[in-house]
Amino acid sequence: MIASEEFWESSLEMPVSFLLKDFQNPSLRESWLNSLSGRQLSVIFNHYFQNKQNRQLFKDHEKCDDISTQQKRKMLIKISESLFDYYLVNRFSRAKSETTIAEVARSVLSQDLLKSFLLQNNKYDKKSLLFLSL
Repeated sequence: MIASEEFWESSLEMPVSFLLKDFQNPSLRESWLNSLSGRQLSVIFNHYFQNKQNRQLFKDHEKCDDISTQQKRKMLIKISESLFDYYLVNRFSRAKSETTIAEVARSVLSQDLLKSFLLQNNKYDKKSLLFLSL
């Protein structure tokens, strides 16, 4: 389930076991998804449903852009138990500065893609940038 528990716990000092136990609570997962912005939800949604197997879950829509933010949120809540890696990244983002995350993102993302995550206050949406890294 977790990309590398040892990496998260040793290198990033994230209490994976503790967070995984909390993540078993459906109310926590729903609350977490409700706390995300539309942009952040779209990044998770597009990333999670990019392969054909997962895309079957929304076959009534031609493309992700045809689905409203609220519908994406509902769909993600239904499959929230499979989103633990995103939750870890979300928790990790709390301890990291926007500047640090943007510097790393600059090295791996195109300038146009990076600009699309620039907020009105001239700062980057760091959670979305981190979600893209999964």
